[in-house]
Amino acid sequence: MVCAIAELESDRQLLVMNPGFKTKELNVGLMQLPPKTADWLIRANKDSSALGYCTYVTEENIEYLFRPFINVYLAAAYLKWLSHFDNIQRNEEFIVRAYKGGTKKATHKSTLRYWQNYLAVKETFADFECLGRNSIDDSPPEIRAVAPAHSHAVSPIPLDHSKDILELGVEPNSNLQNRLAADANDDIYWDSRVYPEDMEAMWNHPAVRKAWTKSKEKPGKVRFSQDEKKRPYLTRVEMKAVADIILLKHLSSTKVKSTVICAIGEVISMRYVHGLGPRTGIMGIDYSTAYWLHS
Repeated sequence: MVCAIAELESDRQLLVMNPGFKTKELNVGLMQLPPKTADWLIRANKDSSALGYCTYVTEENIEYLFRPFINVYLAAAYLKWLSHFDNIQRNEEFIVRAYKGGTKKATHKSTLRYWQNYLAVKETFADFECLGRNSIDDSPPEIRAVAPAHSHAVSPIPLDHSKDILELGVEPNSNLQNRLAADANDDIYWDSRVYPEDMEAMWNHPAVRKAWTKSKEKPGKVRFSQDEKKRPYLTRVEMKAVADIILLKHLSSTKVKSTVICAIGEVISMRYVHGLGPRTGIMGIDYSTAYWLHS
């Protein structure tokens, strides 16, 4: 529920401010939470009707709502409150529509379209690991500019505006791609980039085996997924499997979770094999750091 609402409200962008539903008050952050609602959820010591969700330290200005953990935490708290509004167990439709339009609009026609959109978005989050390689949620997200905290929703940057994107440092590493372009197979097949024992481990990973079998991949010729410009990237299922295998085989004594590695790879490179901007590869490790780790 939280993921689908974040997708609808902000397109998963952190620094977003938009006018509320038929109100002049601005909604803020990932979950587009109104500051007044956030304040009510937090400050039980000032208002006996408030709820006292004080796990995270907040500030007097609204900028704390741009912090993803705080924003999602308070939005989830609000959803929990809506689920028992008026001491009645509420269904999912009531909760979602009330989140958008308030409890008085939870059954009003003005929030019906939002509920329908929510259901459509929710489908894309339904256990994506069980989906094939062509899942609409599995390709790298559209490259976007970062707006300052006081601005409204940011707009996508057209991918052909290469000069502007390079200044932002988010264009896939063109120099590296040019050097690798001579060997076309490197941009097509996993097997040209991965040791045989690691490919065997990938095939033995249940989620990967299911996805690759569904997309009719064959041992020895497993294709990379590619975007519209033929740039290779890992699907989320593949990224998770790589992290699982590395941690199991080489770093089993650490407390690092594969989900953390996946999140960093998503932010650093959007899972592009060649990396983004000046950063090399999926995790953006520079040569000097790699050499230091190896030695």
